[in-house]
Amino acid sequence: MSWQIKKRVQVLESNKHFFEYDGKPVWLSGHSRIWTLTSFLKPSYEPVDRLANPDVNVASRKRTYIDETERVAESGGHLMRITPFWPGHWAEGIALPWKQVEPGKFDLREFDEKYFADFREFLGKAAENDIIVQMELWDRPGLSHWHATRWPRHPFNPVFNVNYGANVLPDHTGPAVKNVVFGKKLFYRSVHGENPQLLEYQQIYIDKLLDECAPFPNVIYCIENEGTGGARWETFWANRIRSRIPDALITAMPLNPSDNTWKSYFEPPFSCLDGGGTGLRIATHGASQSHESLDDGARSRTDMLTQISHVLELYYLYMQYNPQKTMPIYVSNSFGALRDNIWAMFCCGAAGHRYHRNCYDPAETCYRWVSVFNKFLTETQVPFWTMEPRRDLLRGHGMCLANDRVAVVYIPNSKAVSFAPEKHDTVLKLRFMDADTGAWLGEEEKPIVRFEDGIADFVEIHGKNETGTVVYCQRQ
Repeated sequence: MSWQIKKRVQVLESNKHFFEYDGKPVWLSGHSRIWTLTSFLKPSYEPVDRLANPDVNVASRKRTYIDETERVAESGGHLMRITPFWPGHWAEGIALPWKQVEPGKFDLREFDEKYFADFREFLGKAAENDIIVQMELWDRPGLSHWHATRWPRHPFNPVFNVNYGANVLPDHTGPAVKNVVFGKKLFYRSVHGENPQLLEYQQIYIDKLLDECAPFPNVIYCIENEGTGGARWETFWANRIRSRIPDALITAMPLNPSDNTWKSYFEPPFSCLDGGGTGLRIATHGASQSHESLDDGARSRTDMLTQISHVLELYYLYMQYNPQKTMPIYVSNSFGALRDNIWAMFCCGAAGHRYHRNCYDPAETCYRWVSVFNKFLTETQVPFWTMEPRRDLLRGHGMCLANDRVAVVYIPNSKAVSFAPEKHDTVLKLRFMDADTGAWLGEEEKPIVRFEDGIADFVEIHGKNETGTVVYCQRQ
């Protein structure tokens, strides 16, 4: 298996704002319909002939993890994000990580090897396709109480395991259920020394996951999906990962910045930060926290781009004054289908962007946008890892990533932006791409005009349509 000789995904040594995989820079773009591994294991899931099944809503209900990894690879993507299981799936006859010793009862000390065979096959298939898998070790939504398939079916719920009773954690039948991951946050208090019996079973589970993931070079270890446990909880598990896999790439995705001080994640053992302490994740969501697609008109695109730019500028400023804390910032679960997101993230210096749960995107526009993005990277060979966000080079509504030889400018509409040439610039050679379709829209050459004092006049660059224009700018 070729993936076994690949080098582990890491922070890029030459520019710690970005990632590398197998020793080469990689920008983590991606999309996927499924967010949890056990969704792929449903008996009704079968390989999909997409030509014979043009109805993607039907096809997506049958997609396996083999199909999904191939679909991401087809778009040139390099990022998938997965939770190990969804609690309620065992009631549908689907294996979870633990062994079910009797109907509806799990032994938290024993594991289901059939499940882990699929787990390993999935990671291997992703690795073969050069796809990085962000593995969410804990899943706060799956521990939440308000849906019948979550805590009311979770193996850590004392009703569904043979290891402890309601003296360790509340079941789902009384008002105390609201304190599992909210309120008193009893599930998280184990790392504070308050519940050693619970901590024992938590550690057994995490150690098993780490043992299974460790051989694979394509895993980012995220402590918790939309976590509410706080920095102490996240740091405890990050240290456990680091002790067992010293070169692991570790990230966190706190749900609420009021619960999690973002600066805590710029310290060892963390390697990168997903969602920018939630700020970026909210900025890329669209008009609401909804999973559903949002039309571009659902809210101001100007507002969305401004929020993304603002959050990333703050992080870059912080890391500029604290260079020892420089790390990649990215978003692995951007809700909603908003075309501008991936370009805004790229041009503002993020390390990755993934469209999340786009089963609500029947036209598969997110797939198309990721394909367009990677077509641009491939055909221009833009060295993004040598570049930095340069909003200061623009006047008008646009984004810019640049070094002294090349720039990428994103214009979200047909209006013009003004580019401010620097001392070394003599001519700009421009290529225009439609951000929606990937079609090349032409080329232009713009000589730099300088005044008598040597200061250059601004160069106007016009967007070519209302759906977004990406401009590849060679600076000569």
